[in-house]
Amino acid sequence: RVLTQEFFTPPEPPSRPPVFVKPQTLTLPDGMKLDVFFKQYEYAPPTWSFLGRRSKARCEFENYSALDRLGLPVAGHMACGEERDGLGRLHRAFIVTRAVPEAQTLVEFVRRHCPDRATRDKLLQQLAAAARTMHAGDFFHHDFV
Repeated sequence: RVLTQEFFTPPEPPSRPPVFVKPQTLTLPDGMKLDVFFKQYEYAPPTWSFLGRRSKARCEFENYSALDRLGLPVAGHMACGEERDGLGRLHRAFIVTRAVPEAQTLVEFVRRHCPDRATRDKLLQQLAAAARTMHAGDFFHHDFV
């Protein structure tokens, strides 16, 4: 048997739905302003892969609740929804969370506030403690966001 290039080439990663994240400001009935993030997953054409399953937005929303119960700091989750057709195929899903004032990505935070190895090591210990808490609470994660 002759082995071809395709034999050694890894398969294409699964296609993922486009995700749109948009910061917005909501005006509440009392006139107060609330900064939020609106995150929407698009599934076009409608997909059967989520038939009888929660959407990624629904899973994310429920994960925030689980992490909150474990005592880990999370963005305030406000709303979540799914749009499905009459056959139950998923068209789109969304989640709305409160914006965290002056939030930064982990990379930005390390660059600005962790100038030395000792400070970075302390941060890694805090992340490891959070991961231990998640695992002890039977929470599985793919990444830290």
